[in-house]
Amino acid sequence: TFTLDTQAESGNVIVDSITSDDVVTETEKEQTIFVTGTATGGDIQPNDVVTAVINGATYTSVVKENGIWELSVNGEDLAEDTEFTVSVSSTDSAGNSVSSSGTSTHIYDSTPVNVNIDIDPITEDSVINATEAQGTVTITGSITGEDYVSGTVTLTINGVVYTGQVIDGKYSIDVNGSDLNSDSDNIVDAKVDVVNEAGNVGSATSTEFYLVDLAARGTIFIESITDDNVINQSESESTVSVKGTVGRDADTGDQVSVVVNGVTYLTVVQSDKTWSVDVQGSDLVADNSVTATVTGQDWVGNEFSSSISRTYDLDTDISKP
Repeated sequence: TFTLDTQAESGNVIVDSITSDDVVTETEKEQTIFVTGTATGGDIQPNDVVTAVINGATYTSVVKENGIWELSVNGEDLAEDTEFTVSVSSTDSAGNSVSSSGTSTHIYDSTPVNVNIDIDPITEDSVINATEAQGTVTITGSITGEDYVSGTVTLTINGVVYTGQVIDGKYSIDVNGSDLNSDSDNIVDAKVDVVNEAGNVGSATSTEFYLVDLAARGTIFIESITDDNVINQSESESTVSVKGTVGRDADTGDQVSVVVNGVTYLTVVQSDKTWSVDVQGSDLVADNSVTATVTGQDWVGNEFSSSISRTYDLDTDISKP
């Protein structure tokens, strides 16, 4: 007697959820996703070949001893193809072939996260001065929009890329002042990339303009020392008002120092840009030149110091007619 066996028995092929929620996000699209499942029953045996064609790409593996199988799939293929079949090829003891299959359906969620990025003024006055150009400048701003779990901000300045993380909707990134000074268009380019809880991404860009002012210049002028620019006997025994004006970036409150005979006299610039200080006539007699220096800062914080000297004559001989 003999037994006629002309047909192998198919088994059950089950495909697990594609990702934890059966949803492929934009983030997962860029990754390798492990598609798993089981193949049991019928004539299915360990080492039977598992095949899935996804988005035109063929992926293969084998059934393990415990009936589990696993395919390493390009996330982009799963994003493009949301329904596919997994087949297991088996052969029974009589040599009959059979194919067992299971299907999978999932969702591709490409909805971007709506987000905005704002840049605070670059420095308090939106101007890079000489000190800031030689140091470090902190650029800050805020991120608004839909809920997200993480975000990265990228700043591009003078071709150099700086990055920082979004914390509580804010960011703070230190950049080199030299890059701000050298940037050809004086514009900071900012971009934020965020990811929400589902794994979808979003991005936004913004720009911020600033000025560069690296130099300040103050000027100072000394008027005639006395009406005739001559120190006489009477003036040599009293105080003489040495006065003048300032210009350019020199302004109200800037310090003026007057040096005569090695003695320094101090005063400040008045609201009309004039200055005046009382000098001992004896110091003027002991010298024949006055030097005045004005020091201060321009409106963006650049420091300056400017000096000028003025000579005068002496006539303290009371015996002259």
